[in-house]
Amino acid sequence: MPDKAQQVKRVVAVEPVGESLLVRRETREYRRQLLIAVVVFTVVAFLLAGYIVQMRTRPGLGLLTWVVVLLLLAVGERAWMLRAQSKRRELYRFSRANDVIERNGLAVAPLSEVDHILVRRIAEDPSKAQQSDVALVVALADTRRFTIAESTGVPGSQQEIEEAARQIADFAGVRVREDTRRPEEWWLDE
Repeated sequence: MPDKAQQVKRVVAVEPVGESLLVRRETREYRRQLLIAVVVFTVVAFLLAGYIVQMRTRPGLGLLTWVVVLLLLAVGERAWMLRAQSKRRELYRFSRANDVIERNGLAVAPLSEVDHILVRRIAEDPSKAQQSDVALVVALADTRRFTIAESTGVPGSQQEIEEAARQIADFAGVRVREDTRRPEEWWLDE
């Protein structure tokens, strides 16, 4: 019997409902990580302020102050990335009866236009793609794409996204493809 931690969907939840398939992008895990990043950012900012005040009396703290500035920038960048992922839950509805894919109630594309479901590995180095983050992307026949969820920063969610991709592909009657991209090539999945 799986324990409760395994039953909770952390990034994406798929639920069949009649002639539709509901796919929810969850934000709980991203919000938790954003809160941690904001707390760390605040602590490091106070530390930086203290170092700047102490630099007047102790000139040797200059190098350490620059290290804290770099740490502050790194935590700030991470918080910025998490902010986009934690904005709100999104609900996608794949409907066979209406031949439509909806996002939060608005039509995105016809279901019959889905060419394949893409599991995109996000890695700087293609040789390390198996340990990388992944994105769940719907690829349409007219080359448009839209991302449903990413595993960025959520350890262990790669399998959850791969399973969701298989369920969506089975429902839509298409295949699952795998590919890789660099983190800065986010536009490939838009």
